[in-house]
Amino acid sequence: MNRTVRNYTIHGMNLSVEADCPSWVVGLDASIGRFVGKPTDGDAGGNEFFSLIARRARPETFPPPAADLKELWRGVLPGGVYAVHHVGVGVRRIELPGKAALWMDLKRRCADLHVANCPPWQLLAGCIGPALWEFLSQTGQYVVHAACLTADGRDDSPAILIAGVSGSGKTTTALALAGAGFGLQTDDASVLVGRDGQIRVWGLPRPCKVHEKTFALLDWLERLESRPAVTQGERLIDIDKIAPTRPGRKAVPRMILLLGPRSDGEHEFSQVDSLTALTELADQNIRVRDARAEGPAGRMFAALAECVRQCRAYRLSVGAELSNLADRVRALADWEG
Repeated sequence: MNRTVRNYTIHGMNLSVEADCPSWVVGLDASIGRFVGKPTDGDAGGNEFFSLIARRARPETFPPPAADLKELWRGVLPGGVYAVHHVGVGVRRIELPGKAALWMDLKRRCADLHVANCPPWQLLAGCIGPALWEFLSQTGQYVVHAACLTADGRDDSPAILIAGVSGSGKTTTALALAGAGFGLQTDDASVLVGRDGQIRVWGLPRPCKVHEKTFALLDWLERLESRPAVTQGERLIDIDKIAPTRPGRKAVPRMILLLGPRSDGEHEFSQVDSLTALTELADQNIRVRDARAEGPAGRMFAALAECVRQCRAYRLSVGAELSNLADRVRALADWEG
């Protein structure tokens, strides 16, 4: 059997992926394809190697959870993917019942994925994506649900993070700023990296899922190449079609915008204290509390705390007129502070 093989190098993390079916890695290529074969820069601690093997299997042959694993979470992911997560010391297990099962051994830095009858997009959202995020966290790179935009395309450019619960308008807000000259790194998957006592951020350059209502609000999007998304009423636009930027380059976060309810009038900004900002970011990104500072949740919490420390945080209620949002954001920005 001919297997599809990909090798990615992502800021010091080297990932080898082997799959029985080429379509299983199409979504991964859409997210991190620009990292294929690129030399590591070692910023996350040097060359660290991980592997994922995806193979065909029948549901009845999926390895069951070991007795010492604890159920962490079960529920429906965005897009309607039902998943069950188990955790143990150094191991993770994710199952999409009847469709796929993923087993991660963090000590050996490998993942084994068994796939039955699972659409590629569900496989990416439910198993392959979480495995990538877990491997990144092992190298000190933490994925947070936030859009990321940069002031310009330079290395270590100042950056803005836009955070909020699902459906709060991260993509629309990010696109409004991108259309006014900010460099869009990602609309929902920012990665925090610690280096020399300062947090950097880069964005997973996966395609933006844009709702038809956003197309109506930002008519310039209609001129861009897009394709249907799985979710009805949404379309996908590749990051590099939106603005001349270079996603994947590290920037320095200087501002956090926490999205609140929409405003019927003008855009409303109110400064938020660090504790409130950190609490909200932790609630949105850390599924389980881990009191141990050396644990995965503890390390991610520390990265979030450092990010908040070096940023100004604001609550933003976006108003009806998106064309002047970028000017309001620039007026608040203190890139030298």
